[in-house]
Amino acid sequence: MERFAGRAGKASHRVAIVSLIAVGIALGFVASCGGGGGGGDDGAGRKNEAKGSSAACGVAASQVIALGAVASRASGVAPLFVFFDATGTVASTTTRPFHDLEYLWDFGDPGSGNWARGSRAGTSSRNAATGGVSGHIFESAGTYTVCATATDGTNTAAQEITVTVTDPDAVFPGINTICFSNGSSFAGCPAAALLVANSNNFGAVMSLAGPGKRLLLERGGVWSVTATARLSAAGPGTVGAYGVGAKPVVRAAVNSTMLLLSDKSTPTFGDWRLMDLDFDGQSGTSADLITSEGGANQITILRIDGHDGSGGISFSTGILDFWNANGHPGHAIYDQLAIVDSTIVHLTGNGGAGGFLGARRLAWIGNLVDDASGSHLLRAFYIDKGVISNGTFSKAGALRHALKIHGPCIAFQAAGCTLSPLLGANVTQRVVVSDNIFVGDAGVDWTVAFGPENSDSDQRVRDVVFERNWLKTVAGTQTALMMFATEITVRNNLCDATNGLAHECFHVGRRGIEPAPQNIRLYNNTCFSGSTGGFNCVGLEAAASNITVKNNLAYAPNATSPVLLNNAGAAGVTQTNNSSNASVKNTSPNFANPALSSPSHFALSAPSYAINAGAQVPVLGDFFLAPRPVGGAWDIGAAEQ
Repeated sequence: MERFAGRAGKASHRVAIVSLIAVGIALGFVASCGGGGGGGDDGAGRKNEAKGSSAACGVAASQVIALGAVASRASGVAPLFVFFDATGTVASTTTRPFHDLEYLWDFGDPGSGNWARGSRAGTSSRNAATGGVSGHIFESAGTYTVCATATDGTNTAAQEITVTVTDPDAVFPGINTICFSNGSSFAGCPAAALLVANSNNFGAVMSLAGPGKRLLLERGGVWSVTATARLSAAGPGTVGAYGVGAKPVVRAAVNSTMLLLSDKSTPTFGDWRLMDLDFDGQSGTSADLITSEGGANQITILRIDGHDGSGGISFSTGILDFWNANGHPGHAIYDQLAIVDSTIVHLTGNGGAGGFLGARRLAWIGNLVDDASGSHLLRAFYIDKGVISNGTFSKAGALRHALKIHGPCIAFQAAGCTLSPLLGANVTQRVVVSDNIFVGDAGVDWTVAFGPENSDSDQRVRDVVFERNWLKTVAGTQTALMMFATEITVRNNLCDATNGLAHECFHVGRRGIEPAPQNIRLYNNTCFSGSTGGFNCVGLEAAASNITVKNNLAYAPNATSPVLLNNAGAAGVTQTNNSSNASVKNTSPNFANPALSSPSHFALSAPSYAINAGAQVPVLGDFFLAPRPVGGAWDIGAAEQ
């Protein structure tokens, strides 16, 4: 396992990385862009100059791959979230470039560190991403050169994108910054700012928001929400903290939403940053934390702690349809929502999800969501291009999911499935779900689910890449990943079905009236169960078709008649180079550590029948982002030895 850790830890060694890409080997943790850039902190709170990356990507033009990478914005004030989109890429070697190419992003921001959560916590670089869509927050001023590459393992194309980030002290000078203190201490407040002493009402703070304003609350202070606070002024703007110590606490004193963004008369509200605050809903209240009441775009929620409320963060399209139909037109679907490095825990409301979201260019990255007793941890009812990555999800409500992704209603079929004039016949599509930990809970039938919320609703999901996630089930969990969807790629995931109810990792089926599932690819996943009873690594229903199951590894030594694939009649199934059913039961793959309590334990140790036993597939890195293949042939399972 030291071998994998070593490679993941050497993302800055450009010479070696460039040489590997030059011979067509994809390294998922970094692109071959020039280094530098980003700026940061010198350890004493002083900003370093952001020098940016000026070197070329270092990859010759490709005649096979035409990389179409674009940024959601080219400039803005720090912290600046930018969504990156390569879905316009085409390649002569595949009709499915979103799924079959390896996309690598180097954001030119090496000082941004590593993610603290997710399946590769501590080693997953903030400065890098994989997938046809991605996102990054630039926290320091400077000019950054982002390098995007796409490869099929032989041919590589590259593209540079420049992002300019402005210093907030320059954008919000003098009294355009307002500091609020519970007492009279303003240590750490920017120079020449407007100072407001003896402040303790959050609504009063928000009433001073305006275009081009920065509102900063004193760290260690407490502000009460005695009536719903509102933010509807035009951006750019920031609501954050100054000084040192604990995050400012915003505490509910009434049973209402704590902060409402936008309203009926501000359909173009946007370009706001909410950061470094602690929203305390106080158990026993019915307070939701943050909700939108009108159109919104370019909203960044960064390092927000939310807890003990009825619900977490909500951006619903129902209110947008209502305003559009009732004299306040112009509200469009939310765009460029980024919830990053935030913590949402202990939600007490019936139906109050940690996140309830629908948006274009959605990013949910680096967050912890835990203990939503009445609902899903994250429910995305519509996504057109989205990233859900480097997060930890645990303790959903009974019969709810750690992650639920569905689409809007295509046609009215059942109560609760309401047509949205705003969304029309759109579907959820082009989503990357990667590098997360998903933990099931007692009474949770499926830990992660893609597809309709019930059998009577046509809510379509397609084009999802699910990779490098660690799925863990507990008592009561039926299936780790349920797919009622089309065009899904599931690769390099670890699934531990021990203690679950049905001991099943991946299932493909049809829930009701949505189109039958097809074109599902399951490559190089590792499935395990230490429990007795039944076990399936993959389960297929008869409605499924055109399913590929390759290079998957399974081990369930205590199960009764375990199988790698349980096919109930699906058509067009290709299955090769997987563990045999006899091996699932009787042959140890020789995992690195039999405890299997962390991802590193699932690495392979020689000798193992899984080494060099795989077929060639469009999977060019493993769970640990080491390159595939090694030794001339793919291993089976999520780890390449």
